[in-house]
Amino acid sequence: MDHIKPQGSNNDLIFVYQNLAHSCDGPSHCGHHKGGRLLSVEPRDGCNRSFSLLALDGRLAAATGLASEESRQAAETLQTLGLNAAGLARERKSYCDTIQYLNGPGQIAEFIAEGPFRWSLRHMYSIGVADLRRGGLSG
Repeated sequence: MDHIKPQGSNNDLIFVYQNLAHSCDGPSHCGHHKGGRLLSVEPRDGCNRSFSLLALDGRLAAATGLASEESRQAAETLQTLGLNAAGLARERKSYCDTIQYLNGPGQIAEFIAEGPFRWSLRHMYSIGVADLRRGGLSG
């Protein structure tokens, strides 16, 4: 768990449920990487529309079609959280590669439902394998 608005400067929000978010565990990314910085894009309903998964290398980027300020905020959030750390990108890429070889919608849906990176992978299935090989996926 991580505090969306940092504890140090927001003591009144330390135990407020709406200020808590699930966070990955690793010193080079997520809450550990964020430290006491604020997020430009907070983890709330609809926030995933700000990001795209690049299937060829597993990195995340600001989604296409965003206004310039939204795109800047998405890129800043990715950097603040370290979400393109090499290990995370490799893991995302391995999931992208696996989906291309699954048999049928049922197997793909099961794989996505049980694995990490669900929000990125759900969109991947909706655009099809040919688009995956070109590399661009909106989340």
